[in-house]
Amino acid sequence: MKRDRAQQLSLLLIAVLWVVAAVFTALTIRAVLSDDEPVASPRPEGTGETTTTPAAPSPSTTPTTPPPATTPATPSPGETRSVAPDGLPTDGPGISEPGVLMVIAPSTGGSFDVTEQVRLPSTTNLVELAPAELSRAGGQFDDAEPVATAVQLSTDGQPIVVPDGTVAAPVSIPVDGITQFELSYQVDGVTVRSLPSTARRALAAVSPLVQATPGDLPVAVVVAGQVLGVTCPLLTLAEQSCGVGSVPMIQVDRVLPLDDAVVRIQLDLPRA
Repeated sequence: MKRDRAQQLSLLLIAVLWVVAAVFTALTIRAVLSDDEPVASPRPEGTGETTTTPAAPSPSTTPTTPPPATTPATPSPGETRSVAPDGLPTDGPGISEPGVLMVIAPSTGGSFDVTEQVRLPSTTNLVELAPAELSRAGGQFDDAEPVATAVQLSTDGQPIVVPDGTVAAPVSIPVDGITQFELSYQVDGVTVRSLPSTARRALAAVSPLVQATPGDLPVAVVVAGQVLGVTCPLLTLAEQSCGVGSVPMIQVDRVLPLDDAVVRIQLDLPRA
């Protein structure tokens, strides 16, 4: 009996040791697996989910290159342009870009005071001036004979002599390699009375005096003074009403190619 009891106790002890060994092994395996799992951040308040904190991105060491500076494009002849609501343009053709800025102001007896600021794309040794052929502005100008008087020409603040100060026919003036110059003059013979119409109503046509530059050189036009309207007769019918703004400063809404830079101006002539 005593030997049977001893055997039972031995078997029970062996069973207990096996159970202890199994539990120890399971705990060890669980501990190893838990070491490989990502550490979870604390749960956000009010939610039942556990979020994992993402790794912060490493800062880039590549320097940021600023975008290249852009240069305003020169408007193409015939292209509509933005115009200043008041005053004369401060940039554009004749000022900051190759082209002509022509400012026209009515004077007395149907004449006009005109200035032309000219900026060329390359140097020139000859300035060529000529009165415009105004018949293209309409049949009423077939007999027009424009003449520019009191013509002043200068570059870099230095005057250049214009023979007799008059341009009634083409004239070539030698200069010493210039790219910019300014003209100032009074033009007569460009105004016809409108018939039939109200008393003193007239129509004038004006075009730049400068000639023999690239044919597509853009021309910006400003009409200053008391006028009734400005049109561009060489544009399509839908585009001919080209004046924008209000007196005393009406601008043409697009740059015109030099060869076609003709504007018609409607006005009332002053009382004698």
